[in-house]
Amino acid sequence: MLYAFIMALTWAVSVAILVNGITSSDTPQRQPVIETSSVKRFRRLMKLALSLRNQDDPDADDALIVVVYGNSGLGKTFAIRGFLDSVSARTVTGLPQVIRVVVKQRASPKGLAKQILHTLGESPRGRELYDLIDEVIEAIEGHDISMIVFDEADRLNEETFEFLRALVDETRRPIVLVGLPKILQVIRLHTKFKSRVAMKIPFEALDTDEFLDHFLPRLVLPRWAYDPANDSDREMGMFLWERVRPVLRRVRKALNLASRIALVDDAEKITQGHIKEALRSAPEEEEDDEDDNVAEVENDDLPEEERPGTHERESERRQDLKRKSSGSGKSQAQ
Repeated sequence: MLYAFIMALTWAVSVAILVNGITSSDTPQRQPVIETSSVKRFRRLMKLALSLRNQDDPDADDALIVVVYGNSGLGKTFAIRGFLDSVSARTVTGLPQVIRVVVKQRASPKGLAKQILHTLGESPRGRELYDLIDEVIEAIEGHDISMIVFDEADRLNEETFEFLRALVDETRRPIVLVGLPKILQVIRLHTKFKSRVAMKIPFEALDTDEFLDHFLPRLVLPRWAYDPANDSDREMGMFLWERVRPVLRRVRKALNLASRIALVDDAEKITQGHIKEALRSAPEEEEDDEDDNVAEVENDDLPEEERPGTHERESERRQDLKRKSSGSGKSQAQ
C-alpha cells in the first residue's frame, strides 16, 4: 500500500515538473452554454412545448410530442443543457420540472423505462413491461415532472416509439424528441405516433458571422484568446471554420488539441499554426450522410401517396448496385 502511494506521488511530481510553468488558469474548464441563435430558438421552443400540456382539461386529445432534428455536432445536446439549467427545481422533490434521458443504442421498452426511473431516482421493482410502465407513470406524476426530453432519439425503434406513445397518452405530459433527421422517417411510418406530433422543428447550423463574432469569443479553453475585431484572429477563425463547418463538435475537438499543443510549446496563445497542426493530427471522423438526411426531411413534406415506401427504397438501392456492378464489368472488359 505504501509502495503504491510512493509511486503515485512520484508520478504526480514528475508530471508537475514536466508541465512546469502551467498555471491553474491553464486547466480545462467546463464550457458554459454559448447563447447562439440556435440555442435561443431551442429554449423558446421548449417553453412552447411545456405550454402544450392542457391542465384545465387533462383528458383532451391534444398532440403533445415535439420533434427537434438536426445533423450531428450542431450543438443540440448543449442546447438541451442550456434549457435544463434555466429550469428551476421543484421545491418538494428537488427534481427539475424537466428531465433529460439519453436513449441508448438498441434500447428496448424495458430498458428505456428503467432509464427514466433511474433518472427520477427510483429503483425499478417490476420485471414485466406493463409493471414498469405503471411504475414510470407513477414516478412522473409523483415527482410532478412537466416534460421529458429524449436526446439521441433517432435510436428509437418501433417498440420504444409505442412505449412513449402509451406514456404520453397516460400521463398527458409533453415529450421532446431530439435527434438526427432520420427520426422523421421512423415517425412517418407509424401513424399512431405521427398523429400525436405537435411540431417538427429543424435545429439550424450557425452562419459564418455568428461563428466568428459570437461563438469563438465565448469559448473557454487554456491559451485561447480571440478578438473578432482583430484581423489576424478573424483570419484564424475563418481558417478553422472553412475546414470544420458547420459541425461545432469538430471546432471544439480541434481547439482542444490546439490548446494542448500551445501548452506544450509554452506559447502565449493558440495560433493558426497550432490549429493547423491539430487538424492535421486529429483522426478523420465518419461523415453523416447529410444528403440522405435532407432527402428524408424533404420526403416527409410530400403527400402520403407520393412518398417512397420501404420496398421502393430497397428496390432503388438494388438497382443502383446493379448499375455500379455493370459499369465495373464493362470497364474490365475494355
